[in-house]
Amino acid sequence: MGCTIYALVDPRTSRVRYVGFTRGKLELRIQQHLTGCGQPLISAWVAELAQFAGPIVIVLETVEGQSRAARGTARSAEQGWIKAFRDAGADLLNRRGGQPLPLETRLKMSASAKATWAAKRAARLAHPSAT
Repeated sequence: MGCTIYALVDPRTSRVRYVGFTRGKLELRIQQHLTGCGQPLISAWVAELAQFAGPIVIVLETVEGQSRAARGTARSAEQGWIKAFRDAGADLLNRRGGQPLPLETRLKMSASAKATWAAKRAARLAHPSAT
């Protein structure tokens, strides 16, 4: 098993919104995104996509191995992809890589998306067996 760099694409706009990296199984990492684990902005955005069965997942690159060097190479590749997408004008939800999350995105998501995320998280905590 190696490291995977992936993109999450909004099915409504066909635009990349997040670039991620995982050392484990990609399917497990995507499931974590779908169940609200991780960064609140990304979880809120994914919750908005529930009617579309979540975001579209695209594998951007794989790096073989699990060594420290392989993980470092994969992290560098992830940062390179983030920078490339941002340089191309993508409004990414990533907190790091290239530049901070644009203030406009944080403000736009703070009201509706964070409320959606909070409600979903509260429901999950209230009924843990349902997830």
